[in-house]
Amino acid sequence: PAEWNLQPGLSFERPGAAAPQRRVSAPAPPKPKQEPDAPLVTEAQRLSDDKEEAKAGPTPLADWQAPEIRKAKSSAYNGSLAGLWNQPAWDARAYSLTGQRMAKPDYHRAQGLAAFGGRDFSMNYQSMRNRSPQTVTGLVPTGAQRAEIVNPQAAELVKLYPQPNFPGSSQYNFQKAVTSGFHQDEVQSKWQRTVRRHTVLSSFAWQSTRTDTEDLFGFVDQTRTGGGNLTAGYRRAYGARAFLRVGAQLSWLENEVTPFFAGRRNVSADAGITGNNQDPVNWGPPTLEFSGGIASLRTPQSVWRRNQVAGVTGDGSMVRGKHTWSGGMSYRRQQFNIVGQEEARGVFAFTGDDWSKFSAGRPDTAMIAYGNADKYLRGATVEVFGNDDWRVRPSLTLNLALRWEYWSPLTEKYGRLVNPGGPLRPDRNNFSPRVGLAWRPWQAPVVVRAGYGVFHDAAVYAPVMMLMAQQAPLSRSLRIGGPLTLANGFTAEAEAAFFGVDPNFRVGYAHSWQGSAQIVLPAEWELLALYQGTQSTRGQQQLLPGTAPDRAVPGVGATFLTTNGTSNRQAGSLRLSRRLGGRISASVNYTWAKALDNTALGPKGQGATHVAQNWLDLAAERGRSNFDQRHAVTGTAEFNSGARTPWRWMRDWNWTVQWMAGTGLPLTPVWLRPVPGTGVTGSWRPDYTGADLYAAPAGLNVNPAAYTAPGAGQWGNAGRNTIDGPTGSSAPKPPTS
Repeated sequence: PAEWNLQPGLSFERPGAAAPQRRVSAPAPPKPKQEPDAPLVTEAQRLSDDKEEAKAGPTPLADWQAPEIRKAKSSAYNGSLAGLWNQPAWDARAYSLTGQRMAKPDYHRAQGLAAFGGRDFSMNYQSMRNRSPQTVTGLVPTGAQRAEIVNPQAAELVKLYPQPNFPGSSQYNFQKAVTSGFHQDEVQSKWQRTVRRHTVLSSFAWQSTRTDTEDLFGFVDQTRTGGGNLTAGYRRAYGARAFLRVGAQLSWLENEVTPFFAGRRNVSADAGITGNNQDPVNWGPPTLEFSGGIASLRTPQSVWRRNQVAGVTGDGSMVRGKHTWSGGMSYRRQQFNIVGQEEARGVFAFTGDDWSKFSAGRPDTAMIAYGNADKYLRGATVEVFGNDDWRVRPSLTLNLALRWEYWSPLTEKYGRLVNPGGPLRPDRNNFSPRVGLAWRPWQAPVVVRAGYGVFHDAAVYAPVMMLMAQQAPLSRSLRIGGPLTLANGFTAEAEAAFFGVDPNFRVGYAHSWQGSAQIVLPAEWELLALYQGTQSTRGQQQLLPGTAPDRAVPGVGATFLTTNGTSNRQAGSLRLSRRLGGRISASVNYTWAKALDNTALGPKGQGATHVAQNWLDLAAERGRSNFDQRHAVTGTAEFNSGARTPWRWMRDWNWTVQWMAGTGLPLTPVWLRPVPGTGVTGSWRPDYTGADLYAAPAGLNVNPAAYTAPGAGQWGNAGRNTIDGPTGSSAPKPPTS
């Protein structure tokens, strides 16, 4: 009928229909994604460390889904088409960090969608073709610095750096606008048939993404990602108050990264650098890292990955009296298939008087790791849960749940690990109690909610086992300290660099609790006060056992991983919002938070690493977390012109404004020197002199006199993440309609 409107992502909805009554309910504990008709691409994405898809950002059609098609009198089938085109004529230039005015590159964004469905099925196709602008900024060698080079390898590598395009800054002297391409295609389909109490369904989803990313040097690296999921399920209803459901699922995600130089130019061989991998897929320059601020020369490693999950699920629910009981379980087999090297081209690091050392071809440290390129890791997961949604009385609801999870330590299909039987012992003690409460204390419009739960780190084994797989004697893995040269730094005599893991490695978990009070105020306003707390245990810590600050100790230098770290976060927030009434809605939210940890998240700052400074004093690693933003304020406002505006062209427009402001994230002071005998840089911190940290000279944000080199034979006493980073804010965005 003509009076029905199609809402994106929803079924047909009739204007003026009464809104469903809101019921006070407890926050339900998270349940495993065992529904057979649930999308499973996200399951494979969770198992992959690839993040290229996030670069596309949200789009107006990103949440569009094929509507639920109801049979109409005129036709049993229905379909729709949608499109969006955006070009840069009305867009502002990208933000310039240096203040230099840059030309706006040409780019575009296009999206299209087609949907078709009937009584039992629906199909949906989306396509996206985007080219997005970005401004890249850095410090590159000047003409005078290039004239100092006497080493032939350094002279060849410096040719890869662009020439400065503006003078007068010690932090930046080069800036340009680049564009990155993002192409994506998606297909989704679903079939469902219900006969009396029996329902059979299946679904299929597929996605392909192609990304081309240009960096400061003009190198364009390509990433190709493709994945899909297939599900089948059966549901049996027992009246209106109980059901059982079983399902099977298969999901996969494939990712391939092709660096700019792969199969194109062997830069290392042309420069006379030996000892790194010479396969065409790994051609390119070694990574160059400078302590003085010059932009690092870095390109990604060539890699192919395919992650796969196959499993079965079962769950059910029953309503009896005031209780709604539910429970279920799932079993999944996981595959992590990788063809690629950890660091095939190698890394050279220059500290202290870094440019003079580079000009002479004398790096302070070198690191390289390559060998068995193909690795096939296997594992399994089991999840069991039970839940009771108890309506104690109309004003009080309790939600009680217990969950048990197990993730087996990963093994290599062909036994190609340094520890063939698997280096880690299983951790089966992963019980997670959870409770939620919702209470309306009196008839006034006030709702109190509270919850507590234990949550385990499900994706802990894969990154650890990847580090264990690339080790001697199965591969060549070196981390070397000077004296070295660019020509033979990767062929120097050195002990193999080992990575060890505590055999009693445990799965980390977090206690999380929260409480809130929601109050409805006059004139459509609403106030929400929220408190959240988290205490994490068994956090990962990386150490260098046996090392000393004043000498290289023979036979030491291996990195060791343990799970003895802890962290905690406390946060409180207030949100004042106004519902869309009188064509105006608005909200403002303030959050105060404090987070501390001593885990291997690593300090944040240029050159910092994840390794603890002193393996005998791990308490000194406790400091502010990398994400510790103490104060943050966000706000939004929306205005709707309505349908009764005298001017027809002004009807049904929406204007939205957003803004934010927040304090800076913490940074760590780093004394960029290698730990003796290891080749590890970035873990050493300087001494704090006591000078005012923020009494900085013009052009700087921190006072250099506040830090000095550590005393002879001593580690630095400066704390981790003790510098307040720059504050952040965004002006109100232009209205959108």
